[in-house]
Amino acid sequence: MDAMRWIETVVSAALAFALAAPSAANVLHVPSDHLTVTGVVTFARSGDLFVFLRQDDGTCVRLGLLGGNRAFVGERIAAEGDVSMSEPNLRMENVFVSHLGIGEVPDRRQVKISALYAPAPPNWFGLPVEVTVRVMDVNRRRTQLQLYVSDLDREARGATASFPLRERDTSDPDLRIGAIVRIRAVPSLEYTPEGVKNLTLNILSKDDVEVLSRPSWWTPARVLTAVAIALFVLTALCGWVALLIRARRAEASSQEERLRLARDLHDEFQQQLAGTMFHLDAAASVVENPEAVARQIAGARKSLMNTQSGLRGILWGLQRAGRKADTLAGLFRTAAARMPHWGGVVEIDSGREPPIEIRRQGARLLMILQEAVGNALRHGGARHVKVRLSDDGRRFAMSIADDGCGFDLETVRGESGHMGLSNMQTRADAIGGSFSVRSRPGEGTTVEVEIIHD
Repeated sequence: MDAMRWIETVVSAALAFALAAPSAANVLHVPSDHLTVTGVVTFARSGDLFVFLRQDDGTCVRLGLLGGNRAFVGERIAAEGDVSMSEPNLRMENVFVSHLGIGEVPDRRQVKISALYAPAPPNWFGLPVEVTVRVMDVNRRRTQLQLYVSDLDREARGATASFPLRERDTSDPDLRIGAIVRIRAVPSLEYTPEGVKNLTLNILSKDDVEVLSRPSWWTPARVLTAVAIALFVLTALCGWVALLIRARRAEASSQEERLRLARDLHDEFQQQLAGTMFHLDAAASVVENPEAVARQIAGARKSLMNTQSGLRGILWGLQRAGRKADTLAGLFRTAAARMPHWGGVVEIDSGREPPIEIRRQGARLLMILQEAVGNALRHGGARHVKVRLSDDGRRFAMSIADDGCGFDLETVRGESGHMGLSNMQTRADAIGGSFSVRSRPGEGTTVEVEIIHD
């Protein structure tokens, strides 16, 4: 009987000692379904239902609190709840908190993100740390700001860092992609059989994020925008240069055409007129006292001199007009100004300027204009000639209308010696245009040239 009492006493004492020992509540590697732990709170954020607790043995536990339970950083508490995970870090849910007083929070340690991922000790889960990192992404939400950060050397995986936003918080213009920041936080890690899956840096408030270096103004988006603008400007410049070269070539071609026509007229008609006047002078000198003949020859010579003077003006206009005219209408006006007998008679009205391929044919169009105006003045006795140039983007049209006496078109075409209409038709054909004439006796004459754009 005494032996039995002694055994019962020893067993009761052992049980009492086990229940009273503080370390029994801190054994992490042999947890029960329901557990009570004590320690100092290392992280607690207003509005969150979880805290981190550093136990008396130095390890940390994540506590999911029951509604209505609260704890504060630096407070010593006893936490009773259900174990949801025991390895490698203890996690508890449905925790009820008992407040025991004030404790001492461990000092914050400066580490790298690569060290937080490392499987070897020390285990930084739930302990205050400080990291200097580079911001890789920023995601601002209504109630919190999320950052994705990495070590400055970017050798390891990055981590997600977040802190709550209060209504009075304003955006920090320097807290953007590329900034180097110092973060004070408590890390939380999720594990898989292969190792750490996710690393989260739990930041208490915006004050725990310090910008050390502003990001470069040249963000990837701005670099792409600058490259796009540069390519656009370069393309536009190349297009402008190509148009300029094309215009220069067209102008050179037009000038060359005018010079060719001037040379042809000078070499052929000018010399023929000069030779004719020479023969007239010779004939006048050999006629014995030819008063009547001399008067006729003198009149013919005067007429030929006037023709030569007019032709010389046309040649000069062809050679010089293009040098001072940038438009087809300008070419016509400059040429008209070199012909005094056109003054006050010929009116040139222009609308939209035709494209380059039409303007380069200006010399031939000018010859048609000169022929039509010459006919109106010589044969029609016109007092006013209206020249109209128009272009609607699809076709170019030139009309030359006079108020002369007009003529019967069929009669003129049937007579010999009228080369003017044929010459104008030939020149219009040479530039791919159509030519038409409308005239009636007493109603004036209208000459039209039309060119359809390709």
